[in-house]
Amino acid sequence: MKILLLVCSTSRSEATSYMQAVQGVGAQVACVASPELIPEGVDVPLPAHHLSVEEALGALEEWGGKCDGVLGVGLQGGVVAAHLAAIMGLDGHTPGGVSLTANKGRLLRRLSAADIPLPEFQLVPPEEMNAKGVEDWTYPQVLQPTIRKGLNPKIRVDDPESALRLLTGKVTLSLLAPTEDCVLREQCPLESETLVLTGLTHQGHFYPLAFLDRSGVVEGRPRKETVYLAPSHQSSSVLEQGCRLAASACSTIGLDDGPVQASLRRVGEELVLLDVAGHPLAVPIARSLRFGKGNMTLEEVHVRHALRMEVDLVVREEVGATLFGHSIAQGAFGGLAGVESARSSMEVLDAGTELSSGSLLVPVEDGGIPPFWVSGRGGNREALEDGLARAAEKIRIRVL
Repeated sequence: MKILLLVCSTSRSEATSYMQAVQGVGAQVACVASPELIPEGVDVPLPAHHLSVEEALGALEEWGGKCDGVLGVGLQGGVVAAHLAAIMGLDGHTPGGVSLTANKGRLLRRLSAADIPLPEFQLVPPEEMNAKGVEDWTYPQVLQPTIRKGLNPKIRVDDPESALRLLTGKVTLSLLAPTEDCVLREQCPLESETLVLTGLTHQGHFYPLAFLDRSGVVEGRPRKETVYLAPSHQSSSVLEQGCRLAASACSTIGLDDGPVQASLRRVGEELVLLDVAGHPLAVPIARSLRFGKGNMTLEEVHVRHALRMEVDLVVREEVGATLFGHSIAQGAFGGLAGVESARSSMEVLDAGTELSSGSLLVPVEDGGIPPFWVSGRGGNREALEDGLARAAEKIRIRVL
């Protein structure tokens, strides 16, 4: 029986989803993760408290088993997985390429040198994090950390006051600059649309899987929401342009064999590449995607590819969406109420959270993680989005 080495740095629920996908294709899973992320029912638990390459190698040596493939989930999971694959002689992204995606400043400079269309970006040093420094910016801007640790925020600011509050706030400063003093800012045009591309590479060739349209706050709704909808409503020429940009980025930095996700911005008929990463799209965002005659999830597609099993990459064209509810509450997260009621809604496939109990609730506009999501399939785009919004209204956030 084949064994997949799963390296996870995101959440226990994502690790569980991938474990189920591995076991669903008739394979076993050895999971390297911090102890609290390793799911129940895993075949070979390999705890690594800080999820470093050295720790993971030590856990593997103590186990003594052999793996047929490696799959990294999350930014750090992808970095460690790439190093382990290279050491074990298995296929995967180049370690240097995945590591480069963890440093947004270096990543953008490398892509810029390859003449890949990018937004206007600039590093903001500490001496410019004051009223005088932000006064001359052209707004809106997107602020984010230069060195990323998993789910770091990309936060839009529309005026000098909100930029200064974000750069100097006690809570948000730690989110924006977790490992260094500089912050990256990108120019964000007023009239633009954001697309998310999920795909994979195999021996240097890029294969797109699905495009999703990302929308922000929906006017007229009682709560702020972020929605990912597939298939994209963009024209085939725009989507082809997005595939070329993502493929060029993967080739430039060495994302040669494994999961890929890219974010793009459309202004008029032109696209710019906002980001590229060498790990799968987050499970909640991809929850509604299905592939091939077997109705495979995105997790199963990546598992099959990592194990070199037959995989059907044809995306099912039925409309799918995931809605993320934003938090207006403050305090420590104590769980959700009304999830089962939301799941009973006709349009809903699933609902849940990626937050663990006790996590600090921070508004999304200040860099926080949305406290819950609702996903569904079927119908048309407007009806599905409305149905998910009604289901989301049934969910309440408990605060400790």
